[in-house]
Amino acid sequence: MSWPEHIAAKIAGEPASSYEIECLGKDGQRIAVEINSRVILDKGVPVAIQGIARNVTDRRRAEEERDRLYNVSNDLLATISFDGTLLHINPAWEKNLGYEGKELIGRSIDEITHVDDCQQNAVNIERFRDGVCVSFESRLICKDGSILWISWNSTPMVAEGIFYAVGRNITEKNTPRKSSSSTRYTTN
Repeated sequence: MSWPEHIAAKIAGEPASSYEIECLGKDGQRIAVEINSRVILDKGVPVAIQGIARNVTDRRRAEEERDRLYNVSNDLLATISFDGTLLHINPAWEKNLGYEGKELIGRSIDEITHVDDCQQNAVNIERFRDGVCVSFESRLICKDGSILWISWNSTPMVAEGIFYAVGRNITEKNTPRKSSSSTRYTTN
């Protein structure tokens, strides 16, 4: 929505809202500006718009850098709820396991975890509830049924009921276990 469209929406009765626009700074550089505004009424008639503009260029750049790192990482990055539901995953999950993101988001991590490692997941989640960071190894079942050994480092956010997990494929480095990874499994 353009700046004039935002103004028209405010006059038409849109409640207080926040939006971003791009402007040119004094130096000619583009800056990102977040605008919070509301309509001021006098006897039910709009008479003014009150707003605050804030330069959010640095925040936007930091978010873009974070997103780039998230999207290019070869490691599995995930946000997982304390009940084991995958909330956010990066593209490395598809690259390593063969599943599209939409096939995994909203599903339990246990659905793609080797059956012998599911109990370990339950124990780890209890440790997350206590605020303990956990490092461990487990096996994940790829879409084609093959098995990958993953080394995990996970950090809980107790107040939010989630944990952040970083997983590295160690299948090739784990020579003694490599032979067991050739077995094919199926998931529901």
